[in-house]
Amino acid sequence: MLALDAHLAGVNWGETRLIDYRDSAGTPLKATAILPPDYRPGQRYPTLLWVYQGYRVQGLEGDYFTDPFMPGLYNLYLYAAKGYVILIPSMPFESGGINPLEAQTSMLPPVMSAIDRLVDLGIADPARLGVMGQSRGGYSVYSLLTQTSRFKAAVAMAGISNLSTFYQLFDPTAYGYPGIEHEKSDNWVIIRQFNLEGPPATDETRYARNSPIKFADRVTTPLLMVHGTADIRGSAAEAEQFFYALYGQGKTARLLRYGGEDHSLAQSPANIRDIFGEMTAWFDHYVKNPEPREPIRERP
Repeated sequence: MLALDAHLAGVNWGETRLIDYRDSAGTPLKATAILPPDYRPGQRYPTLLWVYQGYRVQGLEGDYFTDPFMPGLYNLYLYAAKGYVILIPSMPFESGGINPLEAQTSMLPPVMSAIDRLVDLGIADPARLGVMGQSRGGYSVYSLLTQTSRFKAAVAMAGISNLSTFYQLFDPTAYGYPGIEHEKSDNWVIIRQFNLEGPPATDETRYARNSPIKFADRVTTPLLMVHGTADIRGSAAEAEQFFYALYGQGKTARLLRYGGEDHSLAQSPANIRDIFGEMTAWFDHYVKNPEPREPIRERP
């Protein structure tokens, strides 16, 4: 019988633990922690959070984000192998209802409570925390940074920063379809996931309240933004706006745009390697050594 991926049998994946905790309202939740392969009990480790609003950890069996066969940037064991504890908190969020939640502000309590629990367990170093996410996770990163300075560094991939512009953007892959380009995007449907209805003009205040770009002045965390120029959801303009808002205030930010990459940032093996290298270098620079550091300079 032919065995597939037999070489993986000898890989030390590290331990994956299920963490029980409660949010600030006392609601019981679960988080997942991936420990480094050389983890030593009693030693505190730099910790990276993988965030995605709406995701709820149910258990270790079949957990989406801890699948060791996740490809490329999404294989969280790669970051654990670099010496980090990886924490995936539950971030429950229900759309709709009589009193819909605010997408931006409702995500902070369960995330902070998960961190506190991992610190209480003696696993996470509270002085060495980072956060990363993609897509809705990128939006989560932008939003968290406007509400807390607890993280030493952050990476937002393919995130949305301005819900008003997101609603009205064309799908870049629709270019070349004269007369129907404006009909190729379904962002007007996706916006409901943020508990918003109708175009921005119908509720400008609520759109602004849930758009991280409106609160960029509160960000103090060094932020790396990664976006593809062919992203069919939020265009690279979502990252460009947030970058410029931080740059204009003299804050530490870096923007990497990858030509031809779509929303998943997985079209090119070379790009995947490059993004992973940039991300780990960013976290190594700002999280593993929490003392004040000079910003990473733009590559030539």
